[in-house]
Amino acid sequence: MSEIRPRPVILDTDPGIDDAVAILMLLGAEEIDLQAITVVGGNVGLRNTLRNALSLVELAGRTDVPVYAGAKNPLLTRLVTAEDIHGAGGLGNLELPVPVTNPTEGDVAEVIYRRAQEAPGELTLIAIGPLTNIARAFLAHPDLPGLLKELIIMGGSVGAGNMTLAAEFNIYVDPEAARIVFGSGVKLTMVPLDVCNSHTLKMKDIEAIEAVGTDCAKAVGKLLRYSHNVSTRLGRDGCPVYDAVTAACLLRREIFELKDCAIDLETRGRLTRGRTVVDWYGVSGDQPNCAVAVDFEIEGYRDRLIESLSRLR
Repeated sequence: MSEIRPRPVILDTDPGIDDAVAILMLLGAEEIDLQAITVVGGNVGLRNTLRNALSLVELAGRTDVPVYAGAKNPLLTRLVTAEDIHGAGGLGNLELPVPVTNPTEGDVAEVIYRRAQEAPGELTLIAIGPLTNIARAFLAHPDLPGLLKELIIMGGSVGAGNMTLAAEFNIYVDPEAARIVFGSGVKLTMVPLDVCNSHTLKMKDIEAIEAVGTDCAKAVGKLLRYSHNVSTRLGRDGCPVYDAVTAACLLRREIFELKDCAIDLETRGRLTRGRTVVDWYGVSGDQPNCAVAVDFEIEGYRDRLIESLSRLR
């Protein structure tokens, strides 16, 4: 009986507290072959997101995973960041050693394209920051969307936004890039703001994660305590960890409920720039271009996070 080969994956990210949790979750996942981490400016500027990614792979003992520097700015506008949520450096009050590992040289669009060409129909991209790197890759190589198995993104909302009344942060930062991605024909799954907010980690969950006892679990505990404090100030019961939920959608798809929908992006509206416009009822007559996560099992997600952290040092 043949052994199942790990699923090839590239992670595009802007760490970020919740990105950091997702990175460690994926680094500890034996069922995937994490072939690269590509970094984009987002939650904080590229200098900090790149440093954070390098520090996290060193913390996990996974410097075998190459880290590439991608886009510093969105396609057409200046970068908007979120230090008020993630702290000045992006990782709250978690202090990691300055990384000794250097980023791997290479253009992100070419790295993704080369990996997709090597295994047509097998590579999954998971994008948990602004979609600038992905859009640039699709623009450079129009055949790339058809070479991918799937693109899973954290972004968008079907109700209220968190950056504006209408827009979620990742999409708002570069809606032009998002529109390119949604219109590319790639097999797309969206894990929106709403579903991530519907199930949050409580303090008992954070304590269970810390009880794993590894350095990575302790680091995640510190990140989540910082996020929990921010969430409490915002009036929330527990902390949503958006990007870790999206990582769970890759690793444990069976715990998610998904609905196929047609989605378009608003890039010009004075009040609605960055809005993901979801056609729930087929009003547009357009064919669905995205599977939208509408619910998930919080216990399965938390347990999968703990499982990954248990495999890291």
